Amino acid sequence: MDDIRRKVGSGSPLEPRIGFSRAVRAGAQVAVAGTAPLGDDGATVGLGDVHAQTARCLEVAERALTEAGASRRDVVRTRVMLTDITRWKEAARAHGEWFAAIRPACTFVEVSGFIDPAWLVEVEIDAVVDASAPVVTELPEDEEIAELQAEIARLLLPHLRAPVGRSQYVRGVLPAPPSVEAVRIVTGRRKARTPGDRLLAHEIPLRAGDGLLPPGDITGIVRALCTRTHIWPSSRVDTVMGMALVRVDPAALEVGRATPDDNALAILRGVAGPEAEEWPALRLRGFLFLARDRLRLYTGVRGVPGVTAADVRPSGAITALVAALPALMTEEERAGPDAADPHCDRVVDLTDW
Repeated sequence: MDDIRRKVGSGSPLEPRIGFSRAVRAGAQVAVAGTAPLGDDGATVGLGDVHAQTARCLEVAERALTEAGASRRDVVRTRVMLTDITRWKEAARAHGEWFAAIRPACTFVEVSGFIDPAWLVEVEIDAVVDASAPVVTELPEDEEIAELQAEIARLLLPHLRAPVGRSQYVRGVLPAPPSVEAVRIVTGRRKARTPGDRLLAHEIPLRAGDGLLPPGDITGIVRALCTRTHIWPSSRVDTVMGMALVRVDPAALEVGRATPDDNALAILRGVAGPEAEEWPALRLRGFLFLARDRLRLYTGVRGVPGVTAADVRPSGAITALVAALPALMTEEERAGPDAADPHCDRVVDLTDW
């Protein structure tokens, strides 16, 4: 890897004209060029707002880091350039929301101006990729299961607010214990939020013959489960975390063919969010509401074996939490076991963060 030089582009027509890259990785070192507060539409974000512009610069920079195979926790230095140094605290607040748990070397400097007068700040970042967490492009068998579980979780997120069938909503996606190659989909009524609200967990096997089921097939199975009444033998019914658990036999279901909307969604997801070539620093594998204001996230953390869960408050500082989550998940002092939850190896309590 040390001999590889990789360039990351943003798609700007200025890059080949001027001769620069959004970021360059040489071996373990990654340098991200000065990022401006531009939205995906090319317009300046947060006019007159230093905090908002700094946050947007950091978002753009982190995207470049990810494409270069690095993560936020690999950052060792940041440079925040301001047109008005007296407003440094506004930029520092955004910087702290992203890097409070990482604390890279940081410099705030004043500059006379940027290419666009509407830009109040730009940010540069340097990172060194942790050699103990190498980039891997071919997944072992257990990671194929983990990646499939993560894709299913992403695919079912819209059904938190949109019914999947017969007024049933997705209320959780649980990565089954390692010995079970399955995913557990929790469904319930719209206002159901906790295991005590008559939620039902469906354990769906992820293998069909010698291969894995496509994520879209899981959506069809869940739809079939929620649109028809099913009577299951007692041998397939159990309990988990206060919920009834049904071990589903997909062969016994009448699963309809993919709808035109399903196919359109598959096309759009493939175009808008192609699969990453490297493992991300943090991968969502599932979620479950434990209380009205307590959400458990099941994640895979790069460099940490097994499933790490995090308990968060949806009513808290969401933007800051999401930004800091990859680093917070590795803080051992916050982690502990939960004997009542077989879906994770440890739980990080972030409800007071």
